Amino acid sequence: MTPTPMSDALFFDTGPLRHFALNGWLGVQCSAIREGQLTVRIVEALADDLISGEYFLPFGPGGFRRWAQEERHIEYE
Repeated sequence: MTPTPMSDALFFDTGPLRHFALNGWLGVQCSAIREGQLTVRIVEALADDLISGEYFLPFGPGGFRRWAQEERHIEYE
């Protein structure tokens, strides 16, 4: 059996990190909020701490809730 090329796709098994690899840090946090495992306030505080330490996120300090709602990752409260 001859292997067939996968049209420029790169696949790797991330094992237990698969969810994180597919969704990124923000995706994992938003999923946890939707599932009731985390609150918006906790993720807001964590995001602000990361931003203050020069971690890049697609919003500024205090902007997680608005970003997540506008991107439809979490429901409006």
